[in-house]
Amino acid sequence: METNLKTKIEDAARRAMKNREGLLLSVLRLLLTAIHNREIEKKAKAGGGSGEMTDEEIMAVIRSEAKKRKDAIVEYTHGGR
Repeated sequence: METNLKTKIEDAARRAMKNREGLLLSVLRLLLTAIHNREIEKKAKAGGGSGEMTDEEIMAVIRSEAKKRKDAIVEYTHGGR
């Protein structure tokens, strides 16, 4: 059985927790939360259908979250923080 991207992220989060890698665990939890929220949105739009996301959709969530963080860094730098 082929593992999808979400499963790989969940496995990485478990490993990070076991290895006490706080920063990595925090990032992975953030991604899993964003993916979960997008699944809920998708399920609502589908009228209660499947909320499962494809790997491409998950990659779009990851890119979106990365862009948000990069934009925040730029804004904080311009704001002198």
